[in-house]
Amino acid sequence: MTVEKLINLLGQFDPNIKVKVEVSDPTDWVYKVDIENIYLGSPDSEDDIDIDQYDDEGEYIGESVVLLNIGTV
Repeated sequence: MTVEKLINLLGQFDPNIKVKVEVSDPTDWVYKVDIENIYLGSPDSEDDIDIDQYDDEGEYIGESVVLLNIGTV
């Protein structure tokens, strides 16, 4: 999803409605949690790091994505 599409989707709702994120874990437990932070970062997860996306000093140089941090579930 792009930022533009997210803005368009959210634009359909009353701007005063609270936003939460829904996520399921491997046991099918469903969590509905607040967004703690939004920032620009790496699309890599800790389990699937693409070494080609980092320079010799370990700094990320690949394409960035907007990340919605929901904290610890």
